[in-house]
Amino acid sequence: MNNDRNGRRTLDGHTRPCEDCGAVNWDFDITRGEITCGDCGLVAEENVPDPGAEWTNRDNGEDRSRVGRPMTYTLADKGLNTTIDVRDLNTGIASRHGMSSQARRDWRRRRVIDERSKTRKSRERNLVKANQFIRDRSGLPAPLQEEAARLYRRLSGEGFVTGRSIAGVTAACTYLVARQEGLPRQIPEVAGVL
Repeated sequence: MNNDRNGRRTLDGHTRPCEDCGAVNWDFDITRGEITCGDCGLVAEENVPDPGAEWTNRDNGEDRSRVGRPMTYTLADKGLNTTIDVRDLNTGIASRHGMSSQARRDWRRRRVIDERSKTRKSRERNLVKANQFIRDRSGLPAPLQEEAARLYRRLSGEGFVTGRSIAGVTAACTYLVARQEGLPRQIPEVAGVL
Protein backbone atom coordinates (compact mmCIF):
# COMPACT_ATOMS: atom_id res chain seq x y z
CA MET A 1 0.00 0.00 0.00
CA ASN A 2 1.53 3.34 -1.05
CA ASN A 3 0.58 6.56 0.77
CA ASP A 4 -0.43 9.75 -1.00
CA ARG A 5 -0.52 13.32 0.36
CA ASN A 6 -4.29 13.79 0.15
CA GLY A 7 -5.36 10.81 2.29
CA ARG A 8 -5.47 8.19 -0.45
CA ARG A 9 -3.53 4.95 -0.70
CA THR A 10 -2.89 2.76 -3.71
CA LEU A 11 -4.01 -0.80 -2.97
CA ASP A 12 -1.73 -3.61 -4.06
CA GLY A 13 -3.72 -6.65 -2.85
CA HIS A 14 -7.06 -5.75 -4.49
CA THR A 15 -6.70 -7.70 -7.76
CA ARG A 16 -10.15 -8.11 -9.28
CA PRO A 17 -10.82 -5.88 -12.32
CA CYS A 18 -13.12 -2.86 -12.23
CA GLU A 19 -16.72 -3.58 -13.28
CA ASP A 20 -16.89 -0.46 -15.47
CA CYS A 21 -13.52 -0.07 -17.16
CA GLY A 22 -11.74 -3.39 -16.45
CA ALA A 23 -8.67 -1.72 -14.89
CA VAL A 24 -6.90 -3.08 -11.81
CA ASN A 25 -5.83 0.31 -10.42
CA TRP A 26 -7.48 0.63 -6.99
CA ASP A 27 -7.22 3.51 -4.50
CA PHE A 28 -8.19 3.48 -0.82
CA ASP A 29 -9.63 6.78 0.49
CA ILE A 30 -8.74 6.82 4.19
CA THR A 31 -11.20 9.53 5.29
CA ARG A 32 -14.21 8.05 3.51
CA GLY A 33 -13.29 4.38 3.96
CA GLU A 34 -13.87 3.64 0.27
CA ILE A 35 -12.03 1.58 -2.33
CA THR A 36 -12.32 3.31 -5.71
CA CYS A 37 -11.05 2.62 -9.22
CA GLY A 38 -8.06 4.85 -9.97
CA ASP A 39 -9.02 5.12 -13.65
CA CYS A 40 -12.79 5.69 -13.78
CA GLY A 41 -13.62 6.53 -10.12
CA LEU A 42 -16.11 3.68 -9.50
CA VAL A 43 -16.64 3.05 -5.77
CA ALA A 44 -16.09 -0.70 -5.36
CA GLU A 45 -16.43 -0.94 -1.55
CA GLU A 46 -17.65 1.37 1.23
CA ASN A 47 -17.04 1.52 4.99
CA VAL A 48 -13.75 -0.37 4.72
CA PRO A 49 -11.74 -0.31 7.97
CA ASP A 50 -8.25 1.16 7.75
CA PRO A 51 -5.81 -1.76 7.52
CA GLY A 52 -2.97 0.38 8.88
CA ALA A 53 -0.56 -0.73 11.57
CA GLU A 54 -1.76 -1.17 15.14
CA TRP A 55 1.63 -0.44 16.68
CA THR A 56 4.04 2.39 17.07
CA ASN A 57 7.64 2.32 15.94
CA ARG A 58 10.39 3.65 18.15
CA ASP A 59 13.59 5.39 17.01
CA ASN A 60 15.07 2.60 14.92
CA GLY A 61 11.72 1.41 13.53
CA GLU A 62 12.09 -2.20 14.69
CA ASP A 63 10.22 -2.05 18.00
CA ARG A 64 6.53 -2.71 17.34
CA SER A 65 5.18 -2.02 20.82
CA ARG A 66 1.43 -2.03 21.24
CA VAL A 67 0.13 1.19 22.67
CA GLY A 68 -3.43 0.23 23.56
CA ARG A 69 -6.68 1.61 22.31
CA PRO A 70 -6.46 4.87 20.37
CA MET A 71 -8.17 8.01 21.62
CA THR A 72 -11.56 8.51 19.98
CA TYR A 73 -13.90 11.50 20.05
CA THR A 74 -16.95 9.26 19.54
CA LEU A 75 -16.86 8.34 23.23
CA ALA A 76 -17.55 10.92 25.93
CA ASP A 77 -14.38 10.00 27.82
CA LYS A 78 -12.43 9.79 24.52
CA GLY A 79 -11.96 6.06 25.17
CA LEU A 80 -9.36 6.69 27.86
CA ASN A 81 -11.24 5.42 30.94
CA THR A 82 -10.95 1.91 32.26
CA THR A 83 -14.14 -0.13 32.38
CA ILE A 84 -14.80 -2.76 35.03
CA ASP A 85 -16.85 -5.41 33.25
CA VAL A 86 -19.69 -6.81 35.36
CA ARG A 87 -19.39 -10.20 33.62
CA ASP A 88 -15.94 -10.65 35.14
CA LEU A 89 -17.42 -10.23 38.61
CA ASN A 90 -20.71 -12.12 38.28
CA THR A 91 -19.61 -15.23 36.42
CA GLY A 92 -17.51 -18.02 37.86
CA ILE A 93 -14.35 -16.46 36.45
CA ALA A 94 -13.71 -14.38 39.57
CA SER A 95 -14.11 -17.29 41.97
CA ARG A 96 -12.03 -19.59 39.76
CA HIS A 97 -9.20 -17.08 39.99
CA GLY A 98 -9.39 -17.08 43.79
CA MET A 99 -11.42 -13.90 44.34
CA SER A 100 -13.40 -14.08 47.57
CA SER A 101 -17.05 -13.07 47.78
CA GLN A 102 -16.06 -10.02 49.86
CA ALA A 103 -13.57 -8.92 47.18
CA ARG A 104 -16.20 -9.38 44.44
CA ARG A 105 -18.67 -7.29 46.47
CA ASP A 106 -16.03 -4.55 46.85
CA TRP A 107 -15.32 -4.57 43.12
CA ARG A 108 -19.05 -4.38 42.30
CA ARG A 109 -19.30 -1.33 44.58
CA ARG A 110 -16.26 0.23 42.87
CA ARG A 111 -17.82 -0.47 39.47
CA VAL A 112 -21.03 1.36 40.44
CA ILE A 113 -19.04 4.33 41.76
CA ASP A 114 -16.96 4.33 38.57
CA GLU A 115 -20.06 4.32 36.35
CA ARG A 116 -21.66 7.16 38.32
CA SER A 117 -18.53 9.29 38.24
CA LYS A 118 -18.24 9.11 34.44
CA THR A 119 -21.48 10.99 33.76
CA ARG A 120 -21.89 13.32 36.70
CA LYS A 121 -22.32 16.57 34.75
CA SER A 122 -25.13 17.18 32.28
CA ARG A 123 -22.63 18.16 29.56
CA GLU A 124 -20.99 14.73 29.84
CA ARG A 125 -24.37 12.95 29.75
CA ASN A 126 -25.27 14.93 26.64
CA LEU A 127 -21.92 14.02 25.06
CA VAL A 128 -22.68 10.34 25.67
CA LYS A 129 -26.06 10.67 23.98
CA ALA A 130 -24.72 12.75 21.07
CA ASN A 131 -21.83 10.39 20.43
CA GLN A 132 -24.23 7.45 20.49
CA PHE A 133 -26.35 9.18 17.83
CA ILE A 134 -23.29 9.87 15.69
CA ARG A 135 -21.86 6.35 16.03
CA ASP A 136 -25.06 4.35 15.63
CA ARG A 137 -27.26 6.39 13.30
CA SER A 138 -25.16 8.71 11.14
CA GLY A 139 -24.10 6.14 8.53
CA LEU A 140 -20.74 7.88 8.17
CA PRO A 141 -17.40 6.05 7.96
CA ALA A 142 -15.43 5.94 11.23
CA PRO A 143 -13.04 8.83 10.43
CA LEU A 144 -15.98 11.10 9.61
CA GLN A 145 -17.79 10.00 12.76
CA GLU A 146 -14.68 11.12 14.65
CA GLU A 147 -14.80 14.50 12.93
CA ALA A 148 -18.54 14.94 13.64
CA ALA A 149 -18.00 14.01 17.30
CA ARG A 150 -15.04 16.41 17.53
CA LEU A 151 -17.21 19.20 16.05
CA TYR A 152 -20.07 18.48 18.49
CA ARG A 153 -17.62 18.47 21.40
CA ARG A 154 -16.19 21.84 20.32
CA LEU A 155 -19.66 23.38 19.92
CA SER A 156 -20.71 22.03 23.29
CA GLY A 157 -17.59 23.42 24.95
CA GLU A 158 -18.24 26.87 23.50
CA GLY A 159 -21.88 26.87 24.68
CA PHE A 160 -23.60 26.63 21.28
CA VAL A 161 -25.55 23.48 22.21
CA THR A 162 -27.33 24.99 25.22
CA GLY A 163 -31.05 25.35 24.52
CA ARG A 164 -30.96 23.20 21.37
CA SER A 165 -31.87 19.56 20.97
CA ILE A 166 -29.03 17.05 20.99
CA ALA A 167 -30.46 15.29 17.95
CA GLY A 168 -30.67 18.56 16.02
CA VAL A 169 -27.08 19.57 16.73
CA THR A 170 -25.75 16.08 15.96
CA ALA A 171 -27.70 16.11 12.69
CA ALA A 172 -26.14 19.47 11.83
CA CYS A 173 -22.65 18.19 12.68
CA THR A 174 -23.19 15.04 10.63
CA TYR A 175 -24.48 17.01 7.66
CA LEU A 176 -21.65 19.54 7.83
CA VAL A 177 -18.92 16.88 7.99
CA ALA A 178 -20.50 14.90 5.14
CA ARG A 179 -20.74 18.05 3.06
CA GLN A 180 -17.12 19.03 3.75
CA GLU A 181 -15.97 15.59 2.56
CA GLY A 182 -18.20 15.69 -0.52
CA LEU A 183 -20.49 12.85 0.60
CA PRO A 184 -23.96 13.11 -0.90
CA ARG A 185 -26.29 13.68 2.06
CA GLN A 186 -29.51 15.69 2.11
CA ILE A 187 -30.78 17.55 5.17
CA PRO A 188 -34.10 15.63 5.39
CA GLU A 189 -32.21 12.33 5.10
CA VAL A 190 -29.83 13.20 7.96
CA ALA A 191 -32.57 14.73 10.12
CA GLY A 192 -34.84 11.71 9.60
CA VAL A 193 -32.20 9.24 10.74
CA LEU A 194 -31.09 11.19 13.81
